Amino acid sequence: MFAIITAALAPSIAFLSYYYLTQETTSGSFYKTVRTFLFGMLLVFPIVTVQYALTEETSTEASVFFQAFLYAGLLEEFFKWFILCAAVIPFIRIHSIYDTTLYALAVGLGFAAAENILYLAAYGVDIAFGRAFLPVASHALFACTMGYYIGKASFLKGAAGKMFLFLGLAVPFVLHGTYDLLLLIDRQYIVYLMLPLGFLICWIAVRKEEKGKRFRQMEGE
Repeated sequence: MFAIITAALAPSIAFLSYYYLTQETTSGSFYKTVRTFLFGMLLVFPIVTVQYALTEETSTEASVFFQAFLYAGLLEEFFKWFILCAAVIPFIRIHSIYDTTLYALAVGLGFAAAENILYLAAYGVDIAFGRAFLPVASHALFACTMGYYIGKASFLKGAAGKMFLFLGLAVPFVLHGTYDLLLLIDRQYIVYLMLPLGFLICWIAVRKEEKGKRFRQMEGE
C-alpha cells in the first residue's frame, strides 16, 4: 500500500513543487498551498459518489459525449472551481494572478493524486508510469487555465469580473470534456487525436501564464 500511495502522490507533488519553486511566492503561501492540495484530494470522495450515482441511474443509456462532458468535465471542474471560490480564494490575499494559479494547481493536482491512488489500488502499480504523465499533466493544465481566469476576475469588478469568473469554470470544462471524449472514442485513433489536443492545451496554458506575468507587472508586482 505504501508503494501505491508513493507512486500516486509523486507526480502531483513534483508538478506542484516545480511550479511553486520556480515562481515568486507570497507570505504564508506554503502552508496554504499544502492545505489547498489536501482540499483537492478530499474532492475525490463527493465527485466519485456523484459519478457513481449518475452511472447507476443512466446505466449504458448515456452517450459518450454525455459521459465525457457531464460525468467528467463539468462535474470535476465544477467541484474544483467551487472549492477555490468558496473555501480558498476568500481567505487569501491575492497579490497577483500567480496566487490564484498556484492554488488552482494545488486543487487540481490534489485531486489527480487522490484519483491516482484509487486507480493504482484497483489496477496495481504497473500503470503508475502511464498515470504519471497524461492524466496528471492534464489536470495541471486545466487547473492553470482555471487559476488564470479566476485571478483576472479577482482584479476586476462588475460584469467583467463575473465574466472571467464564469470563464474560470467554462474553459477548463470544455478542455476537460474534450480530453475525456477523445479517451472514450475508438482507441485505434486515440494517439493521433491526443497529440494535437496536447499541443493545444499546452499552448493555451503557456499563453495564459505569459499574460498572467504581464498582468502582474502592470499591477506593480
